[in-house]
Amino acid sequence: MRHLTLTCLLLWFTCSLNPISAYAQVQIDSAEYADKIGTTISYESYQSSNIADINAILDAKGSNQMYDFTQFTDYKLDGDLKVTYKNQAGDYPGASVDAFSGSNFVTEQTFSAADTDADSTWWQYRQIQSGKLLNHGLVYISASDFNGDGISPDTLYRIYRPDRIEAAFPMTLNTSWKDTLKEESRITGTDFSTSFDQYVAAEVVGSGTLKLPQDQTFQCIRIDLTTTTKRFIQESKMRKIVFINAEGNQKAMVNFDENQDPLSVSYISEIQRTDTKEARNLKPDRIKLNSNYPNPFNPSTKIRYFLRNQSHINLAVYNMKGQLVKTLVNKSQPNGWHQVVFQAESLPSGLYVYRLKTPTATATRKMILLK
Repeated sequence: MRHLTLTCLLLWFTCSLNPISAYAQVQIDSAEYADKIGTTISYESYQSSNIADINAILDAKGSNQMYDFTQFTDYKLDGDLKVTYKNQAGDYPGASVDAFSGSNFVTEQTFSAADTDADSTWWQYRQIQSGKLLNHGLVYISASDFNGDGISPDTLYRIYRPDRIEAAFPMTLNTSWKDTLKEESRITGTDFSTSFDQYVAAEVVGSGTLKLPQDQTFQCIRIDLTTTTKRFIQESKMRKIVFINAEGNQKAMVNFDENQDPLSVSYISEIQRTDTKEARNLKPDRIKLNSNYPNPFNPSTKIRYFLRNQSHINLAVYNMKGQLVKTLVNKSQPNGWHQVVFQAESLPSGLYVYRLKTPTATATRKMILLK
């Protein structure tokens, strides 16, 4: 269960966000989740227990903070993680569970631990509703032998009643949420089942710059989360600090032990992204302009867009004064998905706007160049 716990936390908030400014907090809205559907992202997960100077990060709250994870050493590869985003329960394990029937944001996640040859896979069933991201529960197929019968994999079902709140929208600096629920778990083919109470408290307490190994730098928000679990007369607390970049992917975390003392730090590094989705329900004259990736970026970033029909398009970048910086595309293109790379070696750091325009539609987004 060690890798289940670690990697579930690593992917807890893997989602899309919109940057507000180069040096301000990030905001997330429920509508941004649609951009993830049909996308598969692969990561490498690293962890270090050499955290002698962790207090500088623990004490950094408020805006314009620096969260420097490069100060820690002895990072070790924990494993590889692949996440696919889906828009409904579909034909997956757990689809027949009544508690999961309203799911409209499902993630299929596979973790390959560095120290084993076996994979573990789990499905998280969530729903975006009434300004919240609700977690119905999960189905976990482990490479381990849960029940000790010598046969693996075993399947764990976990259901939250009522649904567990994972985010309150819009989420930005000082956003907070609390939740009280019951967690029910059972393992197939066994008599094992358990139920206990949980109390969850989360708050976005900081924003600023996140520095990671491998020359990675992001604008981020910091979320402090505490989960209190009551089993009969025993009570335990689990604390973690999560860092999410401006695109909305969780990039780093501080892990704590049962005494609430810092235990280790971890981060994930994206190694591959594929997009199999197609624009759905677009009117004939509509276009779709995706968030650039990465964002913030230095010195280049990718911009993807979708044309419902063949059209002459103009894709250009502007500074915040409205001055044209560069024209990326100015020609007729067929329908479908297109991608262009924006190179910004000669430009100063700052906030830029890119605009996609056809004879019948216009779409605009912002991006951050951070050198």
